[in-house]
Amino acid sequence: MPPKVRDYKKEYENFHGTEREKERRAERNRDRLQAIRDGRAKKGDGKDVHHLSGDLNGGTRVKSTHSNRSFPRRSDHTEIRTEDLLEKIEKCLNRPDWE
Repeated sequence: MPPKVRDYKKEYENFHGTEREKERRAERNRDRLQAIRDGRAKKGDGKDVHHLSGDLNGGTRVKSTHSNRSFPRRSDHTEIRTEDLLEKIEKCLNRPDWE
């Protein structure tokens, strides 16, 4: 099967060029520049600025690209949430047959 050819111009017009996306991109760039000014990141350091709450208004942290762009997955390729893991650990620790 031949690779699908992407129409970058159409992609930009329909998504990346919208006012909302331009504003979000500018905000992400602003956060990156602030991290550089604060000494938390450097140009070409291979790090990403991670937005803690998932939206751009929350706090930021500098993380490796690997840890920022990936997350633990189940066999069905869905994300394993930290809360789910903590609940499972708590259930195991509170089992009466372990005492």
